[in-house]
Amino acid sequence: MRYLILVIVAFQMTGCLKTRGEIGGSETAKVSQEQQQVAVRRADDSSRLNDLEAVVRRMNGRFETIEHKLNTKLGGVEQKNRSEEATLASLTEQMRIFDNRIQVLETRIAGLEAKKAAAPIQGRTKTAAIKKGTGYFEDAESLFQKKNWKKAIVAYNKYRENYPKGKFWGDATYKIGVCFQELRLINEAKSFYEEVVEKMPKSTSARKARYRLNQLKKRG
Repeated sequence: MRYLILVIVAFQMTGCLKTRGEIGGSETAKVSQEQQQVAVRRADDSSRLNDLEAVVRRMNGRFETIEHKLNTKLGGVEQKNRSEEATLASLTEQMRIFDNRIQVLETRIAGLEAKKAAAPIQGRTKTAAIKKGTGYFEDAESLFQKKNWKKAIVAYNKYRENYPKGKFWGDATYKIGVCFQELRLINEAKSFYEEVVEKMPKSTSARKARYRLNQLKKRG
């Protein structure tokens, strides 16, 4: 009888232990499943983060490409603007020189017309003629001192035409060359310097003309 009771008790205890073991195994499985889910979520989050980083890298690359193209285009525009400004400045300078040349030609034409229209000096004494020639030269000198180069050219040339053998002819010719040089018309200036040297080689005007010709050669 006692033996039977012990067997029954042992059987009940075994049943209880099995239930507790099953409970423990269920809880372990549940924990393991939760850990797996957490790991999966972490992996998923990591994958999404990697995808976002890849997108950011691609966007940065596109931004850099756009920025490079923009900088290149802006650089081209700036270079083009500088080139156009240089061209405009060059054209402006050429126009200024041409304008000076045209005005010089106009003064020459006006001088020729005045010479053609002028009546020959008649009924005047030699003293009066010399005095008038001195007046032409003095007018030219006044314009020269005021740096009114174009009008000075006309005045000096008027003296030269009326008094080709006047005592101020060499100085007038030399100073016409100076006026042209001040107007940056170098070829015209050289022609008048050379005329003084050729026709009055021993004069003071010729010496000054030679000096200026030498200076122009050094610059050229």
